[in-house]
Amino acid sequence: KQWYQRRVRGQPAADNNTVTSPPPASVDPANPAQLPITFQQYQALLRDTWQNHKLLEQMVAERPALESLSNKIKEILDQLSLELNLTGETVQRLREISKNVCDLLRDVDARLPPELSMNIRMRNREKRLNDICFSFTIGSDTPVQLATELVTAGHINSKTADATAESIQYLISHYPVIKVTTFKLSNIGLAEGEYDKDNLIGYAQLSAT
Repeated sequence: KQWYQRRVRGQPAADNNTVTSPPPASVDPANPAQLPITFQQYQALLRDTWQNHKLLEQMVAERPALESLSNKIKEILDQLSLELNLTGETVQRLREISKNVCDLLRDVDARLPPELSMNIRMRNREKRLNDICFSFTIGSDTPVQLATELVTAGHINSKTADATAESIQYLISHYPVIKVTTFKLSNIGLAEGEYDKDNLIGYAQLSAT
């Protein structure tokens, strides 16, 4: 395992044939008694989070760079507001977004660490899943620069550089609310019916920590 210019490396994914799915919820969605909170508590937390988001909107009103993040939070809250059948995953998602909003209210400037560790999971020429790890330094790196380095290092095809750069920018703009995104790789010689998002065939998954 060697870092490209101390920052980029490629290595086989843990599972070369399938994409690892999130672990199952610890509760049975069909059994409301096993949910960590009641529906009334869920609604109360939702109301509090909406109120905090309103405060956040006021804070970012003069920061156009954060408008996309604020809109993404609103989009997620809209989805959570429509949930009628609660599951463990739904409750956890609300708790996460509620914490994110509270953290942003405390210090919106601290949402991005000095450096983000990023990982692209995609299939190589042998159609095996491969992890490409690299760092993104806030304030000095750019998505286009990183995508260009990945092309130069032979980790990605030049035809997918634009999609990679756009996905890096998407995570940076929405971090920490969004930490994983999956994007389509166009112009790679696949017929439309051959694309499979779940198994990352014609798609790549980008994550940030």
